Amino acid sequence: MKRHFGCSRMAPLNAQLLFPLTPFEAFEFGENPPPLPLRIAPRVFEQAHNLGRNPDGAFTIEIHGPAAGASSNGVPRFNLYQRVTQRVPESKYWLLKEFEPYLRVEPPPIGVSIGILQQLLKELGLVLVDVRAIAAWEYICQAWPQLADFYLVDELMEGSIPEYLILIFTLCHLAVWHLTPRADDLLARKLVKLCADGVANFVNSLEGYGLSIDVERDQILLSGLLDAKDAIAKHGARSLSAIKEDDLPRLSTYLILVPDTEANHRAIQCLNAAVHLQGGGEFVWPEDLRDRAAQREIEFENRIGMKPRDAAEQLTSAAFLVPQLLRSYADKTLAGYEPPQAGTQKRGQMRVGSLGK
Repeated sequence: MKRHFGCSRMAPLNAQLLFPLTPFEAFEFGENPPPLPLRIAPRVFEQAHNLGRNPDGAFTIEIHGPAAGASSNGVPRFNLYQRVTQRVPESKYWLLKEFEPYLRVEPPPIGVSIGILQQLLKELGLVLVDVRAIAAWEYICQAWPQLADFYLVDELMEGSIPEYLILIFTLCHLAVWHLTPRADDLLARKLVKLCADGVANFVNSLEGYGLSIDVERDQILLSGLLDAKDAIAKHGARSLSAIKEDDLPRLSTYLILVPDTEANHRAIQCLNAAVHLQGGGEFVWPEDLRDRAAQREIEFENRIGMKPRDAAEQLTSAAFLVPQLLRSYADKTLAGYEPPQAGTQKRGQMRVGSLGK
């Protein structure tokens, strides 16, 4: 938080971020809500840091009026993590709480990973292209899925933010959990390696971001995340599931994400319908589509509203846009706060909505 707002001390955070949220609050650091004088601001952030206390709980005493926080002795308390992230959503994943289910001897049920993956993709505005659509796409234009995978992985590694690392962890768990077709075996090995590389990149980047506490704690974090990666690799295939296997996304050897738009969903639907599943679990381009290409293209357009080749071109354009979107998201997350300038829109403002009700 100090880095985000360009503070040398925690006093400015204490002076403003502890206030209860108000309905439709337009947060502006240093301005709204009006901060307390620094000399009288309570040292809440320092206390949480020095005690090593998890801020995600109703532990902090409410000092700015009545609140709905939990209380065991009649003293109202609030969740410091929730209050901060409602005003500064870019800080949400830096607590690394999404990694907690993996920091055990065995990884969590696969449904936990799917839930984290779906929530993260929703927040990023992206959708995962499954193996069936990629099989058709690869048949139409073989090189494009491979290139799209390369640029996506490169950006996820380069971004070095918690969101991208947990995305790789959840995809790795999903790939290891399936582990039946040979394609899944190849992808699982690839994702296990990406987890290791991503952990190293992330921990090493903390010093550059000014977020490293000391070398010893960085090593503890590195060791814990690598142990989590090993647990997925060794035990992820037998994780419990309350979800039917047919309802779980199936991954290709290529990782492809596209923006979550209606056009891209139609393209995926079109390509899913364009291939057949053989008994051995492999997807093939049907001979009748190859022999009667023009007629089948018209049939697809009438039924789905899109031809397979048009669908492949749509996903190609969409997939090559994603690295740029991820780069912009990471830059925004890592960038420091920029105060509004006179005569311009207040860039620091954000609507909190009715969260304070």
